[in-house]
Amino acid sequence: MANTRIGIATAVPLTALGVWGFLAHGGPDQSSTRTYVVQENVADVRMVRGDGDMRLVESARTGVKVTERLSWRLIKPVAKHSVEDGVLSLCADCPWWTRLGGLCQVDYDVEVPRGRGT
Repeated sequence: MANTRIGIATAVPLTALGVWGFLAHGGPDQSSTRTYVVQENVADVRMVRGDGDMRLVESARTGVKVTERLSWRLIKPVAKHSVEDGVLSLCADCPWWTRLGGLCQVDYDVEVPRGRGT
């Protein structure tokens, strides 16, 4: 009976590790890009949740332009944005287990009017 418990205790973590290795092999294999112009007045930009990077660039434009680059394996991230009190909040939702191996993320390029970069 003790040998059976040891076998099960060993097999379960090894199986989970094998499945994780299969899923994580090669990282994300799908991607998409979305670009939009924020219509509201924006004084500040924050990435409030999500895995990925945000690059803030000053340009000659008059409004704020956001480019979202989504990458994932199995489950596509959900990217959202909102503006409240002049703060543009960027949020990307990925299942917790996809964050462990970089299997789901959203990278942001945010263009702001010259002189507004922080």
